[in-house]
Amino acid sequence: MKNLLELYGTVLDLQAALALLEFDQQTAMPSGAETGRSAQMAALSGVIHREMTSGKLRRALEKCEKAPYPEDSFEKAVCRQLRRKLDRAAQIPGKLVKNLTMATASAHSAWLKARESADYSILAPELERIIALKQQYAALFSGFECAYDALLDEYEPGMSSAEVERIFAPLAAEQTQIVREAAQIPAEPLPGGSYSKAAQLAISSKVAKAMGYDFKHGRIDLTEHPFTTNIGLQDVRITTAVHRDLPVSCLLSTVHECGHALYEQGIAPQYHRTVLGDGVSYAFHESQSRLWENLVGRSRAFWEWLYPEYQKRFKQLASVPAEQFFRAVNRVQFSEIRTEADEATYNLHILVRFELEKELFSGKLAPRELRDAWNGKMEKFLGITPRNDRYGVLQDIHWPLGDFGYFPTYALGNLIASQIWEAAETLMPELEQNIGAGNFKPLREFLREKVHRHGARYTREQLLKQICGAESISARPFLNYLRKKYTVA
Repeated sequence: MKNLLELYGTVLDLQAALALLEFDQQTAMPSGAETGRSAQMAALSGVIHREMTSGKLRRALEKCEKAPYPEDSFEKAVCRQLRRKLDRAAQIPGKLVKNLTMATASAHSAWLKARESADYSILAPELERIIALKQQYAALFSGFECAYDALLDEYEPGMSSAEVERIFAPLAAEQTQIVREAAQIPAEPLPGGSYSKAAQLAISSKVAKAMGYDFKHGRIDLTEHPFTTNIGLQDVRITTAVHRDLPVSCLLSTVHECGHALYEQGIAPQYHRTVLGDGVSYAFHESQSRLWENLVGRSRAFWEWLYPEYQKRFKQLASVPAEQFFRAVNRVQFSEIRTEADEATYNLHILVRFELEKELFSGKLAPRELRDAWNGKMEKFLGITPRNDRYGVLQDIHWPLGDFGYFPTYALGNLIASQIWEAAETLMPELEQNIGAGNFKPLREFLREKVHRHGARYTREQLLKQICGAESISARPFLNYLRKKYTVA
């Protein structure tokens, strides 16, 4: 096992170096360095793929698989996780890995230019190339009912689009009705004007520290689209974005990314440089970010603690009553931008993307038709048409990055978060009181014990059962939460 861990540890070191290059690309890289960076990332991804498919790593794994390790042991879990990763890697040609890396690296700058011009046609050729490559990628894997399932499986092992549709079925009907009612709750908008960038960042850093984010092993940077990067468990970085006319956006983005980072920083130290030093699945990872962003960050108790700081920092809010501010933060409205969407409409944004992704990979939709199809889905689920491409099909970076199959995990994460929250409320009757006092340690330690420390040792279903006794992901707790919070009196 020692030899296997060292061999795969080298792969993880290389992946960390690639993650650092990607982090720099989105935060600090000069605009003229795009071509060189694309080549660097493609070369490194090729090296990683060669290491992943090497005979020495495969032989080391086979040797460990034959050893009589107990079924519930660390060693057995390592073998299970590595077998899945190596089997997938073995089916992918190295040339395709490099081509995908080159294509997505190039698409990043095209996406930025397209957003600046609000013109999808600038990105369309790049996206068409990426989708063609991802079609080739999906075709490599057998045992799936459709190409899209092969992509989804990369983020949610063992889950099919049919299963996602079953889980999402109550959302399309019941959540839409809840949203319609919630939208009737009166909420005055917050005062306009420019909200200090420095003040927004200072408050966000304060909250991140209170949540338990370890700045000795992480940092906060600015970027166009907030994200979290794991450069090994000892270096977990987050980014955020500041909008001067949206005083809560930066904070909630930071809280969201901190939820991801706390997961990574909370993984058991002995899993460092092992295949278990990761989340259970992307949906479980999203459950942590969405739990902190919505169930904590949009709660009344949270704002009882933080709102005095907002009033002190922003003169526009000095005379705004706390209740008016709370209602504004939780205002339900059909809006264009997913990342700014309220918790009640957010899943509807995911349904838009889920349907489009399925159509793209079933051949029903061509990439050049994506703009019009996007606008049609937004009308279907949210009753609005984006004002232009920047606020429509160009708003997310995920497709230029090639992350097809990823979007469903956001909504699945919302559902898991509510399941975990129900368990937390049962076990910690003082949960709301602690949040109201700015004491997040009990919740963080609960999540660390139940979720974080286990890394990728268990499956999604095993962990759900351990935490709340559930056999699978369910929409019911989430819908119950929305009804309780947004029922019109």
